Amino acid sequence: MEFANGVVNKRSLNGMVTKNVYDVKCGNTSYQLVHIKSTSKSNLENEIHYLISMINVPTIVVKHVLKKTTVTINNDNICNRSGEAFTFSDNNKELSGVIITRIFSYNDSSDTVSLKDASKGPNIISQYEWLLLNRPDNSDKSVMTLFEGATHNSSSRLTLMTKTYCESYRSTDLPHDSVNENVTEFRLTLNNLYAEKYLRYAVEVTFFSTNNSEDSGKYKTFKSIDDEYTPGIFKYWTITFPISTFASWKPVAYNSETFSRQTQSLLYQFDDSGKELSNKGKLNSKSYIDWSIVAGIPSVMFYSTNVTFGVSKDGWYQGTNYSSWTGMVGVGEPPTDSVSTKVYIIISICLGSPIVLMLVGIFTLLIRQVKFGRNNYKAIN
Repeated sequence: MEFANGVVNKRSLNGMVTKNVYDVKCGNTSYQLVHIKSTSKSNLENEIHYLISMINVPTIVVKHVLKKTTVTINNDNICNRSGEAFTFSDNNKELSGVIITRIFSYNDSSDTVSLKDASKGPNIISQYEWLLLNRPDNSDKSVMTLFEGATHNSSSRLTLMTKTYCESYRSTDLPHDSVNENVTEFRLTLNNLYAEKYLRYAVEVTFFSTNNSEDSGKYKTFKSIDDEYTPGIFKYWTITFPISTFASWKPVAYNSETFSRQTQSLLYQFDDSGKELSNKGKLNSKSYIDWSIVAGIPSVMFYSTNVTFGVSKDGWYQGTNYSSWTGMVGVGEPPTDSVSTKVYIIISICLGSPIVLMLVGIFTLLIRQVKFGRNNYKAIN
């Protein structure tokens, strides 16, 4: 997929929500579906479209186009759970994104934060009714949306926050992701869910893509020598698709509303069989998922992984009753953590000091040899 002028940058954002497009009514039940259009300021036909939906399962759709495109929401298809839930004016090709298909508990009596051979609970997503807490506004900097899921008989909450950017900078909150104008960041939080001894939670994350090839579903873990931005974390995981889109995150989560090194936890990834993912490979494809707004899209393929959070002896989920994890989806190359100036200086000092000491030593020896030679000089009669 080509980018206009080789890049997609300096974007303005449009996060308007209007009733005839985004509010879906199915009988007595209402749903909100957010459409964010990110337009390049240097080429107004260069657009990235994001659809964010909590209908049945949380879903983020990404589409990049090089001509002005509109989207139509098909209310009847959504209510009937059949056909295409939305239609882009050019076509419904070249789509990708991420779906939170399951959130489930599992028994971790061994305290290893592992899904291998673990007994798993049911999917709890269907128990939650989602509400859009803030409708996104136009902005020159970013657009944020926040959905909250609640149940009738408990104080537990699921939240999904998304933030779409229009410039390159460092995210202000941990894990301090490097973000740019081609990225939407998402944060899933599990707050005050049912808890008991040995119980942890895991999330099944399903990726989808059209225009697939043999490389679809391939993932890789990239390593870094710099943990200045996310202390103790030296790598990030990414999956890319042939239509130049990606999903990515660092293997870290937080067990408190206050994100810090002290509240930092780890993230582990497993396949459907409970085997931990290697540093690179290909995710297994899925032939069936619970209904999502992308379910009726022709030629769409699904790939999934399970993520879980924690460290040994942290008291399991009941230790804090809170887990929050951040990732991103977008177009082009995933943003990476480059080595900071501070680390360059440290490396330069560490590598430079031995060289300086060696040169000083050699210089000192040369001076001594010269002095020794002069002291032992005998005149020729």
